[in-house]
Amino acid sequence: MFSEFWILYPRKVARFAAEREWNRMTLEERRLALEALPVHASQWEERTEPQFIPHASTWLHQKRWEDEIEIKKTFE
Repeated sequence: MFSEFWILYPRKVARFAAEREWNRMTLEERRLALEALPVHASQWEERTEPQFIPHASTWLHQKRWEDEIEIKKTFE
């Protein structure tokens, strides 16, 4: 499952540290992180300079997948 996470994560730095954090997580935490990642990644792509995307190990360790994402609304 980590390889799936790594493929999806947009900032490819510190893989060893990210995998170490991944291995410390419960199966439920891993599932939740994988479910949340596409939403977070799309927000980073739209709004964040690459150097400000958190390292994967930080995102996992701090349970950042639980962060609320502000959805940009467009009005017609």
